[in-house]
Amino acid sequence: MFFNLLLTGECTTITAACARVHYSKEYISRRMRQPHVLNYVDQQVKSRLAEGKLVASARLVQLIHAKSEHVSLDASVQTLGINGIAPPDPSFRNDVNININAAPAGYVIDLSPFDDRERMTAPPTIEHEPQGGE
Repeated sequence: MFFNLLLTGECTTITAACARVHYSKEYISRRMRQPHVLNYVDQQVKSRLAEGKLVASARLVQLIHAKSEHVSLDASVQTLGINGIAPPDPSFRNDVNININAAPAGYVIDLSPFDDRERMTAPPTIEHEPQGGE
């Protein structure tokens, strides 16, 4: 009886439901921690929500055809989102820019294996313009 008052909305707080069935909040609090009571509550909530799914889905589809364009858009976006279709995330940019003919900038690191013994003996020289006191 206590849980039905909350599930149906007859009472909107635990305090009000306790007063209605003449139980103390301490008693209900102890009962609410028992595994079989928690299972019962979960079962009742799932059953109640399953009933609401049918009504909610019918109303959402009705709102797609609403006279208000904003309401219609919101209902359409919500319906698509529930079905796994979402608009692209504006914070994600998928821009790719490839310049094949551009001169490489910075250093080039050669990660090829050292099978070539000549490269191991003499370090490469870097051509440069003398600066300052050189």
